[in-house]
Amino acid sequence: MKLKFFIKKPLTYLYQLIHLHREGEQTYMAQPIPGSWRKTVVCILQTEDDHQIEWTMPALQRWKTDTFGAWKNDAYIAMIAALSMEGIEGNETTSMGDQIATYEFLFHFKNKRMYGKIALRKNRLQILILSAHNAQRPTLS
Repeated sequence: MKLKFFIKKPLTYLYQLIHLHREGEQTYMAQPIPGSWRKTVVCILQTEDDHQIEWTMPALQRWKTDTFGAWKNDAYIAMIAALSMEGIEGNETTSMGDQIATYEFLFHFKNKRMYGKIALRKNRLQILILSAHNAQRPTLS
């Protein structure tokens, strides 16, 4: 008997925020994103290489919709600007097996606050962009 395994949940469902618990209350705690993760991701984004930068289909569709058809490299430039800032804060979220770490953060594109989520693959040569769209909240905290 062959078993078939299908993921019926969208990929973005699998990447959930890691919650901090304080006295029985869930809170989100934005922290500075580690410099080594930021530098590696920025270097990969600067390549603008589709072999090194993968997008989930929902992330790319949402980017195109929320930015009225902006190019992928426009997202890279905006994300590079944000991640190059010392002390930028974000939240580490759940990573899949082939990833080192995944962070969510806010960035700006054409005077609009945007939400981004990027996973760094274990080989440190590739990233997966999970989200790049209009921010729903003014802060991550």
